[in-house]
Amino acid sequence: MLPSHDRFDYSPITERTQFTWPGGATLAVYVAVNCEHFAYGATDLGYTPGGQSPDTYNWAWREWGNRVGVFRLADTLREVGIRPTVLVNAEIYDHAPQVVEALRVLGGEVVAHGRTNSRIPVAQDEDEERRTVEHVRAVIERHEGAAPRGWMSPGAAPSAVTEDLLAENGSTTPWTGRSTIARSGCAPGPGRSCRYRIPTRSTTCR
Repeated sequence: MLPSHDRFDYSPITERTQFTWPGGATLAVYVAVNCEHFAYGATDLGYTPGGQSPDTYNWAWREWGNRVGVFRLADTLREVGIRPTVLVNAEIYDHAPQVVEALRVLGGEVVAHGRTNSRIPVAQDEDEERRTVEHVRAVIERHEGAAPRGWMSPGAAPSAVTEDLLAENGSTTPWTGRSTIARSGCAPGPGRSCRYRIPTRSTTCR
């Protein structure tokens, strides 16, 4: 047998129990807005593989989202009546608190998104990652009044133990390949994951 993550068993969609949301709905859609802060010239998450560092060009368009794009997006979400899911790097509260505020007033739910997208879980050892999870949850709780229930790893790159560390703290995390809510196995007990749709996401706000 090939190595496996051992989080959940193979389950073809044709053999799953029918799942419905409140009201009998069979489809749920959420709009996730990533609020991220990148260190300039020092990052685990390369902008252009093999490119120069500092990469001012690619850093700048990402930072444009914090200065302009998010506020235009917030206006659009307000107009159409969508409450966003707000994926927050803890560092954004110090770097650009107005970004979170613009989405908070829309009634958006905050999901933890690591400390910074400059440091991804697969580059951390277990103790460092545990400290990061605890730090991020504490920062969000201080600013939002409650600890986040959800977690999205920076770069969508969890480590081999991310789910276990999150379960210790009562959080859930998405798996990009899931099409439904799933129960996943974690060291402290079962958790839940929902899909984060990589192929259809928009990376820039114009």
